[in-house]
Amino acid sequence: MTKPILEAAPPPAAPQSRLPRHVAIIMDGNGRWAHLMGLFRRYCRADIEKLHRHNVRVRFIGARVGLDPDIAELIEGAETLTSRNTALNLAFAFNYGSREELADAARVLAREAAAGRLDPDRITPDLLGQSLQSAGIPDADLVIRSGGERRLSNFLLWQAAYAELVFIDKLWPDFGASDVQAALEEFARRERRFGGVSDGERSRGESPVTQTAMRALAAEAFDPE
Repeated sequence: MTKPILEAAPPPAAPQSRLPRHVAIIMDGNGRWAHLMGLFRRYCRADIEKLHRHNVRVRFIGARVGLDPDIAELIEGAETLTSRNTALNLAFAFNYGSREELADAARVLAREAAAGRLDPDRITPDLLGQSLQSAGIPDADLVIRSGGERRLSNFLLWQAAYAELVFIDKLWPDFGASDVQAALEEFARRERRFGGVSDGERSRGESPVTQTAMRALAAEAFDPE
């Protein structure tokens, strides 16, 4: 039995210290969008320029081998265009599977060890993390899943080790900025523990996203026009 994840009455705005640095969203309900590749092409052509104007850096993680040439070109163009932007980082998991990402990282380290360039005893969680496709992106603090499912489904298994999970029944096409805000407020209510150490006792060393920045990005992402 799963009790409701989000409380009905919204609390006062959360202080910045209680907000996540990295919000990850699993988008469910895409069955209503019949042509996903066509949607991706349209999004890249229509909205990447908008994100660029708002100083958002765009990245993609996932396998690129076997993609249609125009899709690969759109991905590379979006990353190149926004590479110097600094307001927010927006990463798309496209053609992505977390187990495959971990296997790729293991192969990279195995080849280094086989070539004599890496002592296997020196392989640490940090070193493995640096070999992932998502290297340079902070671990997820908050994972939001729409569509009513209650699982990660091979999404950011390594990076979400200590993430807070928020599940929302609404399908992705109906998901809006108010749903993002509600998830942020739910996150702020929780007392996080990292292997038994509370969030307040753990020095994180990085600034969280601000409510203003997240709301602005959400408004753009969910703008029906």
